[in-house]
Amino acid sequence: MKSWMMACVLGALALTSIGCVSQPDYDRLMTAYKQEKEQVVDLQGQVDELRARVKALQEANRPGDQDLLKKLQDALKQKEDLETKVAQMEQQLRALGAETVVLPGSVDQALKDLAAANPELLTYDPKRGMVKFSADLTFDLGSDIVKPAAVRVLDKFAQVMKLPDAAKYEALIVGHTDNVRIAKPSTRAKYPTNWHLSVYRAIAVKDVLAKAGVPQSRFCVAGYGQYRPIVPNGPHGAQANRRVEIYLVPSTASGVAQSEAGATAAPTPAAPPAAPPADNTPPEMFK
Repeated sequence: MKSWMMACVLGALALTSIGCVSQPDYDRLMTAYKQEKEQVVDLQGQVDELRARVKALQEANRPGDQDLLKKLQDALKQKEDLETKVAQMEQQLRALGAETVVLPGSVDQALKDLAAANPELLTYDPKRGMVKFSADLTFDLGSDIVKPAAVRVLDKFAQVMKLPDAAKYEALIVGHTDNVRIAKPSTRAKYPTNWHLSVYRAIAVKDVLAKAGVPQSRFCVAGYGQYRPIVPNGPHGAQANRRVEIYLVPSTASGVAQSEAGATAAPTPAAPPAAPPADNTPPEMFK
């Protein structure tokens, strides 16, 4: 397996595994983290005000106010120290649980707004940095062609990914299906198994985001087929299990990959991934 593919798979496993998390410890750290971030915002306001006062004195050709300059230097130093502390706390939060992702405030709010505006299509889990799209509303049955309504929402998600605060994050796109076996011959000819369909749908979502201007180097694509259900499957599967999840995670791109982020990416390979062991679930003729 190529090294980049192995890194992608390991990232998917890390995100979907459940670690031993002390909830009281996590809650205390999260509270302290939010308080420190609020202090950083307050200090930035003080810095901006002091800089404006210094600039006004300079424009008036008045001698520099040493006390004012000292206050500005102190505020800058305090802000720098707090930002370092906040970064350390983010690492500690991630260490408490593999599913914890602390997104920047502007990105978190933008995703909350996107989910609130499109509740029928997607949900947002801020603790996991994960946006979940309903496959039934994103694709027709047995198809990997993204519906127009979903394209419009994915275009807005791409704008979130292009926010300055989101620059250090990449998207892990994971496809899922229910356990109903693909039986319709025309569908099975394109996607021999549910695993193939889940991966192709993840690639289709990636293609929409790339077309909207997100660099190809910021994507990782994976598929679990039917093997990661979130609710029990019935005779006709379960709608909740047919989904595409997008996780925003800290970027693992190398310096070379980052420098080539704006370059034209190679086209998506036409060949599907290797087929997993055939599933023996009952056929569904309308899939």
